Amino acid sequence: MIRWDTCRQEFEPDGALRDIYVLDTTIKHWQILFDVLRASYTLEYSVDHTAQPVPLTVDEVFDTRNTASPFLRFYVGGILVACHFFGTTAIEFDISPRDVTSEVALNELLGYLRLVGDTLGKAVIVSHEFDELNPFITYEPSRKEFLFQSVSV
Repeated sequence: MIRWDTCRQEFEPDGALRDIYVLDTTIKHWQILFDVLRASYTLEYSVDHTAQPVPLTVDEVFDTRNTASPFLRFYVGGILVACHFFGTTAIEFDISPRDVTSEVALNELLGYLRLVGDTLGKAVIVSHEFDELNPFITYEPSRKEFLFQSVSV
């Protein structure tokens, strides 16, 4: 497990978000995860900033994406997780580093990464905004292992 003292510098607020990615995905991965999220969290869904019922399928969300901006948010403990449904080939969420300020919050985040990775059987990475090639946290479900690599200067 990763300790807060080890990674706290990666969550220092710098005006940017932190991104959570699962790469090389398909619409099937999205649906599997969407079903787990619906069952596990209280989801808030909106289209063009107007609250809507959470769709039953992720296909509905991506159909909406053709003409409008769907948005999903939910809390993992005290961490607000947001999803904009940019595309089907990568699952992407973002969080504010301001929400990860302690060992407790870090453990909430790591638990979420484990849920996502174990659900999909795919690695989950956390990086600075728009920098998925340089993750600082990786969860590898095949080994049930978290890896930390400092990228802050």
